[in-house]
Amino acid sequence: MQKLAKTVAVGVSCINEACTAMTGASVRVPRVGATKARTYKLDTIRTQIAKGQKATIKLTLPAPAIAATRRALRAGKRVVVTVKLTATDAVGNKRVLSRGVRLRR
Repeated sequence: MQKLAKTVAVGVSCINEACTAMTGASVRVPRVGATKARTYKLDTIRTQIAKGQKATIKLTLPAPAIAATRRALRAGKRVVVTVKLTATDAVGNKRVLSRGVRLRR
């Protein structure tokens, strides 16, 4: 059995001008047996990115989320990580992207 990763990596780039990227994520773990369904939030990370540069942002899963995710995957449940990225340039223009990623056993 593969080990569950403790981090979620997100690649970000600002092509035309420098920007600030705010990245956050949440893990939705369904009910397994007597354990209730729960959503775990990951810390939000702010990163400065220069014009034309790429950055990899690593979000760390809390230990209870890892244990709950393992338990749910073993039970055959569907676990989804939702990543939300907000990129803001110097003028204040914002772009918000949100993606869901399904974890598999």
